[in-house]
Amino acid sequence: MQALSSCPSLVSRFEMLHRLRHGNYLECPSYDLRPKFAVFESCLRMMVKLSDRMENPHLKEYRLPSFSETELANTRLKIGRVVKEFDNNDQKDAHEYLTELLSCVDDIMQVVPDEIKHLDPLNSIRYKTERSFICFNCGHEEKSSDCGWILPLSISNNDYGIIELLESNFKTTLETNKICSSCSCENAVSSERIANFPECLILNPMRYERTSISDYRKDNRQITVPLTLDLTRFGAFASLEQDENRNSVSFGSCGKDSIKYRNGPSIGPRLLSLNGGSLDDEEIDIEMMKEVVKNPLHFKWLTDLDEIEQMLKLTNITYRRDDVKIHVEKLENEKSVVMKKFDRPGRVKGIESDGNCFYRAISWCLTGSQKYHKALRIATANYLRNDIAIVDKYCHKTDHKTYVQQVEGDGWWATNVEICVMANLLNVNIYTFLSDGWICTSPQNSSTSRSGSFYLENKDCHYEPVLSLKKDDSLRSRKRRNTDTEYTDDNEGGGFKKRKPDDDASRKPRNLSESERRRQPPRDAEDNGNHYKKMNANTDQIAKYRLFAAICHIGEFPDRGHYLALTRDLYNPSKWLDCSDAVVRDISSGDVIKDASSSGYLLFYDRQ
Repeated sequence: MQALSSCPSLVSRFEMLHRLRHGNYLECPSYDLRPKFAVFESCLRMMVKLSDRMENPHLKEYRLPSFSETELANTRLKIGRVVKEFDNNDQKDAHEYLTELLSCVDDIMQVVPDEIKHLDPLNSIRYKTERSFICFNCGHEEKSSDCGWILPLSISNNDYGIIELLESNFKTTLETNKICSSCSCENAVSSERIANFPECLILNPMRYERTSISDYRKDNRQITVPLTLDLTRFGAFASLEQDENRNSVSFGSCGKDSIKYRNGPSIGPRLLSLNGGSLDDEEIDIEMMKEVVKNPLHFKWLTDLDEIEQMLKLTNITYRRDDVKIHVEKLENEKSVVMKKFDRPGRVKGIESDGNCFYRAISWCLTGSQKYHKALRIATANYLRNDIAIVDKYCHKTDHKTYVQQVEGDGWWATNVEICVMANLLNVNIYTFLSDGWICTSPQNSSTSRSGSFYLENKDCHYEPVLSLKKDDSLRSRKRRNTDTEYTDDNEGGGFKKRKPDDDASRKPRNLSESERRRQPPRDAEDNGNHYKKMNANTDQIAKYRLFAAICHIGEFPDRGHYLALTRDLYNPSKWLDCSDAVVRDISSGDVIKDASSSGYLLFYDRQ
């Protein structure tokens, strides 16, 4: 309460509400709210009294207010009637106490007459955050928002100050599972911003982590607390920093609530793809993973004869060693290169399209022949036959026996499950080129000792092995150059044709009428054709803050130890007060920073 009473925007609202209550213009809205209204009244009285400064004409200084133990006990008793945990004399967590107090005020202000709602004190501390979700596949953006009074800041090992805490919470991008409303892809990158900066911003560095019902773990590190903050840049979403492989946007495995085909068609069971997490609780011995690309990709075919023979034995394929050796020697002639995520396939090996294309493609990768596709299909079905849990959990409305029979049947298209089974069975990375670039399906342990990989293109739901890359014709380059070129499927021409010259009559813009010009959307001069939408802050929201109070806690547990408030004098902002129970003393701003940095629990900033 001492900290809140140092904030001008809060005090002014509480004083107005206190006058209305004193004049009987503000009554308890209903019988059910009487306990909360009693807390509301106590809050009004305490705020007015704490902010009052009676000037001593002889000493020319302000006399600080004081409270009797009875007054404080009555206030605590009233909160205890609302929240049973406070109905005792035990020390409580200051953060929890403040939250319950603000909740009572909020419940009352929600039902007061409309002409009074603009005096809601919580309007001055209510912040709004907004989270953006951008689909990995199509770039569609969706947003969600949240409001609160106390902004929590989680602490990581690399955070050494409030600015670093804010950056790690708001200026970073995270990979998440969210179903895109546009294309149903489950992979998205998310970032968060402060959409509305309040007049008074309350920050909570989360030093305490509950490890059990009655125990906490405290982070005792020094976290630098500045006197001033410029938070303007936190009104913008984090930028999506990408290298030429777009490595900052990793492709985690899809969430399990989505129904997404790698192959596309409606043939086959509807699959719920996996969420990429551990499946130990189900003892499922396979998980579907798409490699998180953080290092350069390599285009390097598996050409180790011993490794390939080992795979053939695992799948019970009877082969001619000389034929496989010739196939391996041909693959060795294919150049191994560093592969960009959006490098397009160059030469591909044609595969018969009879519904067995995935198994035919893997058969060719192993032997140079498509004829072993049936053996690979049977090996996949046998793997699934011994793993009831994966089918039961991820194949929607399909029982285990029926699903295995479908997989075993000729012409049944491979889905995500079978592709991941193949990667796990052969212990090899299978790279697939889709509309969103190269992805990697890895074995269960997400690592393999194989000396190379398999590379396939999935075009129009048809799999074919990729033998080379078109290094200068990436999808990303296509997006960057789409203002100068038009894409065509002409492979001989590299996939592009020149844009018509500007003097071509068909390219000259027609004259627009005045009404048409007004309807034309403004052109963003800085738009570079990025696949993702630009996310900029509202430059009108300049958010500069000054520290006016800090609640510090000394001790290992928030419901024990000692609390003190460091506050600016409301009427003399250059003066700081150290308020510790019955003792109030002057303190320098340097000591405020020192104490707040070592033990600050709640920080109060006033917008300038």
